[in-house]
Amino acid sequence: MENKITKEELLLNQIIDSCNQIIDNLSLGARTTQADYNSLGYVYSGITALQNRISVDLDNQITQDVQNAKNNV
Repeated sequence: MENKITKEELLLNQIIDSCNQIIDNLSLGARTTQADYNSLGYVYSGITALQNRISVDLDNQITQDVQNAKNNV
């Protein structure tokens, strides 16, 4: 069975890689500006909102699957 990575997983992995590169650069002495910090806050807010929405969607899917399983017994 082939395990294909979704486009969302690929993009998230690219984001994580970019974040790791930023952390590495900061640990080596790179400096950020206030605008950089503001951008990080904006990105964090968007990622958090996405994570929350996806978690709710998964919870709803699980609830539906449990209900369907109960109805099929």
